[in-house]
Amino acid sequence: MRIAPLATASVAGLLLLGGCASGEPITTDPPIVEPSETPTPTPTPPGPVSDDPADYPVDPQTGFGGVQFTLADGQLQCAIFDPSADNEFQAAPYFGCGVSAPDFPYPPITGGPMDSANAFVSAGHEPGRETTVTDSTFSGNGVAPALAADHALTWSTVTCEALAADEVICTDAESGHGVRVSVRDYELF
Repeated sequence: MRIAPLATASVAGLLLLGGCASGEPITTDPPIVEPSETPTPTPTPPGPVSDDPADYPVDPQTGFGGVQFTLADGQLQCAIFDPSADNEFQAAPYFGCGVSAPDFPYPPITGGPMDSANAFVSAGHEPGRETTVTDSTFSGNGVAPALAADHALTWSTVTCEALAADEVICTDAESGHGVRVSVRDYELF
């Protein structure tokens, strides 16, 4: 009678060996997952908030259409103007900022009413330039509203975006020209 348990064990062993001999590997690794053909898009940060130009009216005494705004507690006085076609001083669009910051590196210029520039402007779709402003062109007779950081304002073909509470970039969409002005420095393009 001892033969029966041995025979049963031998049959079970053969069955196990037979399963291994079938060519299918026995594995405990997780299945391989192929990468997706469509990559997951990287989220893009939201753009600046677009403000209503009606909230930034131009001082009527300028005689221009457009918008005026400030940054850095009034140290940057900025505007986007649409001067009339017969304006001999500025061609539309006329935009930029005047600076009145104590430690600003005012660049020297020649041929102006002062020996250094205090404003950075673009006119008529041309590259930005240094100039001197001696009147209330950019500031108006009152205090223009402040443009908050991460907010943008568009008038005509120009958009000004407050990169920070004390820095703005204004770009003409038609030409790609403009100015970036902060209380520390500026860039003309």
